[in-house]
Amino acid sequence: MAAKRSKAKRPADRAERAIRRSLEELGKTSGPHGPVRVVRNKDGSIDGQIVIRGNWNNIETRIIDVLAEGGFSVPPGMKIATQVRFGVGKFSEEREDAEIKGYRKTGGLPSISLYHRKAVNFHELIIATSNVGENVLERGYGIRAVAVDLRWEPRRLRK
Repeated sequence: MAAKRSKAKRPADRAERAIRRSLEELGKTSGPHGPVRVVRNKDGSIDGQIVIRGNWNNIETRIIDVLAEGGFSVPPGMKIATQVRFGVGKFSEEREDAEIKGYRKTGGLPSISLYHRKAVNFHELIIATSNVGENVLERGYGIRAVAVDLRWEPRRLRK
């Protein structure tokens, strides 16, 4: 008779714990942040997110400090994405959020999301996030937060 798998040994449970642990570690080194959120989706995938707030006006060095030099690592088998959330910049008080059109709002702020990437492409994500952030700053908006997302998918959903 085959032994039953205990709930703690299911791949999804291990993935959920790994996502939570990894994002909590990121929160310890990143500065002000919101709570770690982990959600199990109907298709069996698991998403986790942490929103890092603060001064992102020098996004190029800040994203490297937070993701590359802070000891953060993407757990095996996971994908990572970022999201740049922005609003009216400190030098453009005359502009209103209503003027920002064409962007999806997340948490009340317009945002630009980058696609999930495998951990081996982690450096590309840092460069892409930096480029998006620089573009937002050049247009006179201030970056209010950067969200870091981790995603795990069961084998049947992996491409």
